[in-house]
Amino acid sequence: MTKPTKQFSLLAVIIALTIGTASCEDEDNEELLGNWVETGIDFPGTARGGAVCFKIGNKAYVGTGANTTRTEDKERYRDFYCFDGDTYAWSARWDRTMQGVTSMPEAAAARNGGVGFTLNGKGYVGLGYDGTNYLRDFWEFDPEGTPDGADYPSIADTLLEEITNTGSWTQIASYPGDSCRYAVAFVLNVDGTEYAFVGSGEDYDDNKLSDFYRFDGTKWEAIPSLGRPRAQASAFVCEVDGKEYGYVVGGNNSGAVDWFQRFDPTGGNDGKGAWEDLRRTSDRSKDEYDDDYTLAAYGSTAFVLGDRAYITTGGSSGIGTATWEYHPDLDYWVQKTSFEGSQRKFAVSFVLNISGTDVPFVTTGGSSDLTITGNGGTFYTDMWYFNPYEEYEYRD
Repeated sequence: MTKPTKQFSLLAVIIALTIGTASCEDEDNEELLGNWVETGIDFPGTARGGAVCFKIGNKAYVGTGANTTRTEDKERYRDFYCFDGDTYAWSARWDRTMQGVTSMPEAAAARNGGVGFTLNGKGYVGLGYDGTNYLRDFWEFDPEGTPDGADYPSIADTLLEEITNTGSWTQIASYPGDSCRYAVAFVLNVDGTEYAFVGSGEDYDDNKLSDFYRFDGTKWEAIPSLGRPRAQASAFVCEVDGKEYGYVVGGNNSGAVDWFQRFDPTGGNDGKGAWEDLRRTSDRSKDEYDDDYTLAAYGSTAFVLGDRAYITTGGSSGIGTATWEYHPDLDYWVQKTSFEGSQRKFAVSFVLNISGTDVPFVTTGGSSDLTITGNGGTFYTDMWYFNPYEEYEYRD
């Protein structure tokens, strides 16, 4: 990735966004570095939390999730939407305007709390919760495929005839671990081969899990356990000294945890990798570096920009706006300007290249745990971008 420059501050001009009104989250923001800007381009589907996201090329795909303020049967979703970094336009749902991305087949349960990742140019979605069952199925998305009308029996034939080249879904081998929700996933290049790594989460009996599995696009294989069971953690990938590592931070195990671990895919005696405990993300040591740490959180979202990783939203009580920057070479966190939108958890984030500059976006999320129908809460469709190197800018 190219490290962002001051060119980033021209984004509103470069991509011709209408910048919406942004409220000042906290006067303390003025003392921190980083600037959040509302794009004015909202997520086009129903407001939701617990969606998944994967990126293919310079396009981000966002779908699934739940809105538990809704009491009808369709409170959980299987629809998908695409944000194209080369055109800056959200597509609409394919069964409404014929310009969007194919929703998951009707055989796939609508869900929240699943995982999504990209492997070898295809997207993958699996696990999660359908309102009754915890899931372990997995589905592969081919962006070059054409949907089969037989997969969408409730859609009128006249609409199906107009759908072409919007991508197709295929069910693949199920996850070998327990049916679960709120697991994490990351993808690493290991000696020239891409692998996805999926694990943690919580099962139907609310047991927190720590098992992990490696997926090569065809088969699953067990790898060493994370060792610290949790759900609702955040994961990201950073490179250190030319080697990629997977990171899992925070999560929930009878409350927010401050565990932080790194996975070396070539470590261990059996060649299946090894986990390493990193510094805790709360004030645990006698040193000064962690005196202001308040990173023990769950329901946060993470993204990587250049050689730094970021986590935002979520929180120790499950809801918040705090944003932190991680320096993998030093195993050190720096607080940045808090997220400017409403407090939320279970948002999604992605980074796209906009006119030569990598830009992180955050969208969706809600204020409520995603459990049963009519559980309440507020859910969001607003989308924001972040420049961690720009000074905070107050907007009336």
